[in-house]
Amino acid sequence: MWLISFFHHRKHFIMSKINLWLMPSREDGERLKSIMAPLHDTTGVQPSSYPPFDPHVTLGSFIDEETDREALKVLLSKIPPPTVPFKSIEVGTHYFRSVFIAVEPTRELVDLQFKFNRGETTPLYPHVSLAYIADEDSEKGERKRYFEGLVNAGKIRERDGGKGVEIRCKNGINGEEDWMSSYLATEVWFVKCVGAVQEWKVEEKVGLGGEK
Repeated sequence: MWLISFFHHRKHFIMSKINLWLMPSREDGERLKSIMAPLHDTTGVQPSSYPPFDPHVTLGSFIDEETDREALKVLLSKIPPPTVPFKSIEVGTHYFRSVFIAVEPTRELVDLQFKFNRGETTPLYPHVSLAYIADEDSEKGERKRYFEGLVNAGKIRERDGGKGVEIRCKNGINGEEDWMSSYLATEVWFVKCVGAVQEWKVEEKVGLGGEK
């Protein structure tokens, strides 16, 4: 018997797919955004490269018409905010995983995926994408160029004897830079990811563990 009884099975002619994003606080989100813009000249790249988006871990997705959304929101609101620890920075081979933070798969995060993705896996879970870069640009070395820009600017360093990484981000409070090795996830966003990235729509935000 599923722990997540808010999933139902019904037939519909039109299905609406919603992604669940595990979000940092606004402050930590802005800190991460400060390194998401490329540090090099991007003249001539595809229009689909480097679209703006909010950093997140995708827990999974569900068909809206098959889900008791209110029950899902109640369960989410009772879950303590988990920590998202940064393991490494990787260059990927897919548009939505062009360059990303590989996250340590803690028991908390693995349990969340089991609960909210019906136990199914998602590619390279858990991770936080830093840039979406078109395949055409990647073939010309753009993903590697973005990553090397972070390295050459001293934005990445190892921590704990190589057991994780820290990222030097701009602090939104005073504009100074400091090192970030994790974030505390405070919300889950319900996001309809249809069309171009710029067209994605955040439908609802649910605080974790009573967070508002």
